[in-house]
Amino acid sequence: MLDVTISYVLTTRNKLPYLREVLSRLLSNVEPGDEIVVVDGGSTDGTREYLERLFGEGKIHYLVSERDSGEAHGYNKGILAARGEVIKLLTDDDAFHYPSIRRCSRLLVEHPDIDALGTDAGYVKDYLWWKRFRRPFSFCGLGLQIRRRSIPLIGLLSTCNMRVDLEYAYRLTSSKASLAWFTGSCYRRFFNPQSNSNRYWNMYREHSKCLRLYRPQAYLLRFRTWWMPYLIGVKRLVVRRRSILQKDFSQGAIRQWFCDADREMELANQSDPGEFLLPFS
Repeated sequence: MLDVTISYVLTTRNKLPYLREVLSRLLSNVEPGDEIVVVDGGSTDGTREYLERLFGEGKIHYLVSERDSGEAHGYNKGILAARGEVIKLLTDDDAFHYPSIRRCSRLLVEHPDIDALGTDAGYVKDYLWWKRFRRPFSFCGLGLQIRRRSIPLIGLLSTCNMRVDLEYAYRLTSSKASLAWFTGSCYRRFFNPQSNSNRYWNMYREHSKCLRLYRPQAYLLRFRTWWMPYLIGVKRLVVRRRSILQKDFSQGAIRQWFCDADREMELANQSDPGEFLLPFS
């Protein structure tokens, strides 16, 4: 049996127009030693039939379609089923730059003492603070890669949180796990009516809970001025919802968003290929 290097674990539910774009790009970038694990949370929009066809054609290596208890539950099922040395979590409605993802997975393969790797130049300052003082921080999980044998150290995703990457990032950076960082461009987020980020009050409440648990001093400071981040967040939410209401969500429009994101990430990585920051350097 072929050794599996990367397991792409993707969860989905009723986002077929986005899922088609995500999977078409993933399938065009698959190489020998890659595995695709898809967990469908019981979709009713034709997603199940679409995935079963791909599975029957041998393009998806593992598929389960059943009702679950949310995104984290789906990811956990996929993680436990994955066979790869490196696990890359994917969403069903965002764009990814697979050449950069492959660079990151090669680093993890070459450095078996690294447990996980995050990406995004916007979090470099937080990463350097963590590296020097071990100060926990949160970051976007779209760029995260995890070594499969490090799951017992870091744990599975919490099914108690809506924004699953928030708590997981805090927990990872609070643990004894070794984290590397990549400053290149690996993903682009798309906001749509089903995005968890639109539920701002839940996001704010979960962030406060994580701060209280993992950075109590920062939580006390935030509690004293609770109204500032709340008002800023409400303003951002209103602007985001207005922009979402003005968007065209047809299949053609969604395809164009992905094409624009592909081009943007390719140009970004050509101008700045990014560098790796290692925890022990």
